[in-house]
Amino acid sequence: MKNLHLAVVFLGIFALVSCNKGNVNTPAAKGSIEGYTRVNQGNYDKLTSNHTEGGILEEGFAQDESKEGTWLKYDKEGNLIGITSYMDGKINGPSIEMNNRGQITRKQYFLEGVPHGIYGDYKFGRATKEVNFKNGMMDGIYKEFYNNGKLQRSINYKNGVMDGPMKYYNEEG
Repeated sequence: MKNLHLAVVFLGIFALVSCNKGNVNTPAAKGSIEGYTRVNQGNYDKLTSNHTEGGILEEGFAQDESKEGTWLKYDKEGNLIGITSYMDGKINGPSIEMNNRGQITRKQYFLEGVPHGIYGDYKFGRATKEVNFKNGMMDGIYKEFYNNGKLQRSINYKNGVMDGPMKYYNEEG
């Protein structure tokens, strides 16, 4: 009789757990989305992770256990500090980082998880560094800027290797 009661309790708990289609915090098959809280929304799952103190840290969607579409990242105060695009679990397209005042501090483009396109660091809305990437390697002119926005130095890269002289400029140009 005691074993029958235990079996009924176990089956009841199993039924409740298996019927839950709301928020579930489960490990994913791929490490990229492990530890997120999930809400099933048809073909996609909405995923969120939280700061230890509360509040959303990151949110976005997943399909087939991979990040998909636009993901948003927040600081502890709830300010948006990052926007990243994913396709099939890999960063694909723009990735933008911002400070807590909403100013862009970094902008980078990716193709299937590899840097591809313009990369830039910014301070107070002005570029401090810009370089182009092609298939994960610097390719084109690398530029650094003074705080006044004028060019400080430039270096040409081809397939990740310096190609030509490094040029320095004074603050007047």
